[in-house]
Amino acid sequence: MRKFIRSFSPVTEFFVVIGICFGYFIFVSITWALSPHGWSLTTPAIEFTNAELIHILVLETVLATAAALLLWVRGWQVADFNIRPSWIGCGAGLLLVGIDDSVYKVLYRIYFETTSYTASAAEAISEVLPSDELSLILVLAVSILNPFFEEIFVVGYVIKAMDKLGNAFLAIGISTVIRTLYHLYQGPFAYISILPLGILFGYVYWRWRNLWPLIFAHGLLDYFGFEPQLAP
Repeated sequence: MRKFIRSFSPVTEFFVVIGICFGYFIFVSITWALSPHGWSLTTPAIEFTNAELIHILVLETVLATAAALLLWVRGWQVADFNIRPSWIGCGAGLLLVGIDDSVYKVLYRIYFETTSYTASAAEAISEVLPSDELSLILVLAVSILNPFFEEIFVVGYVIKAMDKLGNAFLAIGISTVIRTLYHLYQGPFAYISILPLGILFGYVYWRWRNLWPLIFAHGLLDYFGFEPQLAP
């Protein structure tokens, strides 16, 4: 088995790793986007219940383990992904959250001023959140695991794997496209929020080669996204 895995070309390795990590999520996301209500602004694509959070934790743990074992056999090491925690990195992560929020607000305003949707229609999303109150422990667990899972594989791995090409535009673009594909269930908001975030995160990693600010920022974004549903 090891000999077979080691025989993979870099291109084969890339598609296998991305398939393992994001294939299921991309399939579910595209299926939702193509459904009759897939682009509705008032229909939640995924109801984040406690059961769904457990599902995410289990699935991402299994997929990350499988991908990590494959990469280990291929000679990859943890150090290759450049995860360097620091207080400066946390500060950079806070800055990324601020930049992302500012860009989102601008694009949000442009979107609703140039389409037939109204702001009231978008605000209706907040009224259709599931009734489940989320467990703080599960929210914290997802806000820790999910950022590591996504940023290691969709940014760290993708960009590192494409280093030999030396093309920043291509590397950041592919990373962003993959990230956007598995967020298509968000409808128009995949383009308003996820697309610019993918470009921003990809550029920051390409330029400074440290995943920690991205992971820290992603964790904050996840937590504050779930915060309205936290049990009192």
